[in-house]
Amino acid sequence: MKQASLRVAEVPATDALEAALARHFGFEAFRPGQRRIVEAVLAGRDVLAVMPTGAGKSLCFQLPALLLGGVTVVISPLIALMKDQVDALLARGLPAAAIHSGLTPEAQRRTLDRLAAGTVRLLYVAPERFRQARFLEVLGAAGVGLFAVDEAHCISQWGHDFRPEYARLGEVRAQLAPPRTVALTATATHGVRSDILDQLGLTDAEVVVHGFDRPNLALSAEHCPGRAAKQARLLSAMAVLESAGGDSAIVYCSTRRGVERVAEALRQRGQRALAYHAGLDAGRRKAVQDRWTAEPGWTVVATNAFGMGVDKAEVRLVVHHDLPRTLEAYYQEAGRAGRDGRPARALLLWSDADAVLHRRLIAAGAPEPEVVARVWNRLVSRGGTRLSGPLSVLAERAGVDVLEADAALRLLSGARHLLTEPGREPDHLRVRLLTPEVPASELGIDFERLARHRALEEARLEEMLAYAQSATCRRRTLLTYFGDPDAPAEGERCRSIAPDGTARPGCDLCEGEAALAAGRVGLNRPAAERRVRAVLDLLNAFDGRYGRQKIVLTLLGSRAK
Repeated sequence: MKQASLRVAEVPATDALEAALARHFGFEAFRPGQRRIVEAVLAGRDVLAVMPTGAGKSLCFQLPALLLGGVTVVISPLIALMKDQVDALLARGLPAAAIHSGLTPEAQRRTLDRLAAGTVRLLYVAPERFRQARFLEVLGAAGVGLFAVDEAHCISQWGHDFRPEYARLGEVRAQLAPPRTVALTATATHGVRSDILDQLGLTDAEVVVHGFDRPNLALSAEHCPGRAAKQARLLSAMAVLESAGGDSAIVYCSTRRGVERVAEALRQRGQRALAYHAGLDAGRRKAVQDRWTAEPGWTVVATNAFGMGVDKAEVRLVVHHDLPRTLEAYYQEAGRAGRDGRPARALLLWSDADAVLHRRLIAAGAPEPEVVARVWNRLVSRGGTRLSGPLSVLAERAGVDVLEADAALRLLSGARHLLTEPGREPDHLRVRLLTPEVPASELGIDFERLARHRALEEARLEEMLAYAQSATCRRRTLLTYFGDPDAPAEGERCRSIAPDGTARPGCDLCEGEAALAAGRVGLNRPAAERRVRAVLDLLNAFDGRYGRQKIVLTLLGSRAK
């Protein structure tokens, strides 16, 4: 591939960078951490930037794109994310475009023509786009000045949102040979950071980990014994928000059914609530996101399908109605509150049933070899290569549960032994066998890798539970997990910004300790009462089945069987 020759720009002087920032984006100053990344990119260095949601990662490639030669290619995982950023850039008169499957072939062709003519400086694409030889040819001729990988944790199999289509980006980068690369993510532990660098081939990159502490964001978590308790606590939190002015909010639920149920409950109480999940058609999802983004005072109830690329500054409250599976996902979603720097709150509601469901899903997602063998043998035994019917019937006759059957089909499809497509009814599917002659013992599925992934997912869930059940500062737990040096010291109370601008305890546990020390009871129960309730909940769950030693080991967090 012929790659245009591009010079390495000299880093502009401080006042020139500030002037460019103000001219193109209207900002008077950089946010913490941004300048260091921008200067490194402009100097021709590769950079891995780990900064939390709301810290302004996108500017770290958008500003250099306008100061460098060639085109900046931004790899983005979601069409909604591309659309939001491109729309914002175009509104400022900046030369940006996107190519994705949501555009007509004619619109895609026009963008490629603009790219070839040199009138596009920022081009957003999904990683699948690099499979097209014509696209790579046009891109190579235009000259890539900066290769920007957004949501870079998606490239790591140890990341919380691994996406196989990201795995080729190292090869693509080597083929395009850009003079500089920047990878950006809001959530990456040390192991994930190392994997991102390895996968992209960044051997001498500058790693910037900055700003995980959000001093305007107050953190709290509450154990709710059941659905009714969660709903009551959610309605209480929404009432407080409404009394404070009715700013926007996000409520995350783990299932589509939960989204619809919670949104309806809020509407029945007079709240302006919208539902968003992957089960809605694309037009409906777009209408919901556009309305929520443009109009104040709306609450969107959503699965995690809603979030990447959300850039609404005045969100005052993010509620997790169900326990997320990982701290990475939780903090990324919670960080969508208070992006304008004003006080905001992240509230986690969780139950023991949430953890049970996650464990079941983790186990089902990495089925044992005998489960896959049963499903495969059942399919092959029916004869023929084209089969259809309810998934539940296939599961029953294979002697596995529905989740295991679904996971087995995905593994078999990934190994190219079959193809699946939805049937006419929700539970139905159609299967085309590609290799019915292959015995179950020779399917070529890497079950050792699946077992490692399952162990990692279980460990991440335990970290999430430890945060929810913590008796010590939540901010310290989060910042320590992400390796942020600004984490509060052990025994130190964290701080956040109150609506009146004064300092206040930054999480419910530190607020409870402060209230206990002052001899008063605030809006949150004191930490001591929380600990007593945790013990009583455990005794109630054990229901007299276990003795004192096992109870003590459980309370101490023992990992023994």
